[in-house]
Parts: sequence; C-alpha cells; structure tokens
Amino acid sequence: MVWKTPEESAPKKAKVTISAGKVMAIVFWDCKGVLLVDYLPPNTTDNAARYCEVLTKLRAAIKRKRPGLLSRKVSLVYDNTHPHAARTTQMLLENFKWEILTHPPYSSDLAPSDFHLFSALKLHLGGKHFANDDEVQAEANHWLRRQDTAWYNSGIKKLLQRYQKCLDRNDQKNWDEILPFITHAYNTTIQEITGYSPFFLLFGREPMSLLDDENIPMDSNMDDHDEYIENYLDKIARTRQVVINNTEKTQERMKRKYDKNTMRESMNQDI
Repeated sequence: MVWKTPEESAPKKAKVTISAGKVMAIVFWDCKGVLLVDYLPPNTTDNAARYCEVLTKLRAAIKRKRPGLLSRKVSLVYDNTHPHAARTTQMLLENFKWEILTHPPYSSDLAPSDFHLFSALKLHLGGKHFANDDEVQAEANHWLRRQDTAWYNSGIKKLLQRYQKCLDRNDQKNWDEILPFITHAYNTTIQEITGYSPFFLLFGREPMSLLDDENIPMDSNMDDHDEYIENYLDKIARTRQVVINNTEKTQERMKRKYDKNTMRESMNQDI
C-alpha cells in the first residue's frame, strides 16, 4: 500500500516477466571434453534409480566418444551422497567394472565440476535473461562445446594440486591408501608439453584394469606376436618424435614469453 495525496498519480508498478527457473544438470567430463550432459526434468527427484539411468547413458556415451576406453579403465570422481552411495548404484558400477575415486560430500574444493566447470559456467550465464529452461540448456550446451581440450585438461590438473593441498593440510596418515589414486591420476593425465600421458609414453597404450576380460588387444590384421611387437615399437618411435616436436614448440613458446617479459622490463627501467 502506498499513501498519496489526491493530486498525485498512482505509482507505476513493475511488470512481472516470466523467466526460466532453476535448472539442474549432471555433467560428466574428462581431460578431453564433455562426455554427457543430463538435465533433471522439473518436479523430478534425483534418486538412485534415476542416477543409474544416467550412468547407463554415460556408458553409451563413452563407447561412442572414447572408443576402446570401456575395455581398459574408467574412473569416476564423485562424493558419497545418497544416489551415489546407494546399493543399486554400487551394484551397477561393479557390473560396469568402473573405479570410484570418492571424496567427502560437499567438498567443492575437491570436485572438478564445482571448482572448474560450474563456477566458470555460472560466471558466463550471470546477468543473462532466459525466457524458459530450454534457452538456459541451449546456452549452457553451446558454452560447454566452445571450451577446448586444454581447458578441460587444466581442470583435471587442478584436482591433483588440490588433493595434495588437502593431504598436507590434514596431516594425512593413510598415505598407503591415498597415494595410489593420486599416482594413477597423474600418470593418466595428458601433459601439456608432450601431448600424452606418462603411462602412454611408457607403455604405448592407455592403462587397463585387472578386471578387463581380455589382455592387451592385438590388431585384428596381425597374424603373430612378432608383427605385434614390430608395430608396437614403430608406434613408440613415432610417439617419441611427436613428443620431441611438442617439447620443442613449448620451449620456443616459453622462450618468446620470457624474451617479451625481459624486453618489457628493460624498457620500463630505461624510462
């Protein structure tokens, strides 16, 4: 209610416009990019049954976007909230033979999607107006597609650094349990300089789980192990040359950056 004199005109009322509500999404991604984006329908609960449906979609997406990965090893990083820790979810993951790297719930500093992906996405969407949920989803999908491999890879690298800080801060006592996960994450992370993971450079392939049904797969066009070994050595030689080229390019880029900064500092001193 607004008090006014008879001579005053009625105050103008702000027009209420319909806009999009809260949109919830589950994003699965790795060092190469997005694997699956699943939006929670309105008035739907994110329970164990629905999460299992999402994991089934994820498995199909991995098979389509990362050929051969399912036969080697899949590692998931998430907390132990109810949909994740439910027995039905655990049984499904055991059936998939996936490795789970857990961290405490609500630990946003240890969740790559929180400290790297969603924080940047929220910054991009901030201040924009969307008429409905479909527009929000379309803009979010477009932004996710625009990010290159280096951006996603940097998020995985930040996770290793944050794990280390967390362990140091908490005076970690169970290094024998934690260290294998950190080592695995580091060895399977693509390095910016070489363009390959340390594991690939050492063995010429991505890591495989002991639970895999088959041993190291041989090319179907190869008749014997001698041919496989010859092909393997050739692959290693070609990979080594690519690493050398990538290292030289990185060194040249760092040199240009150093020379540029040195020249700027020299000019500032002269002035």
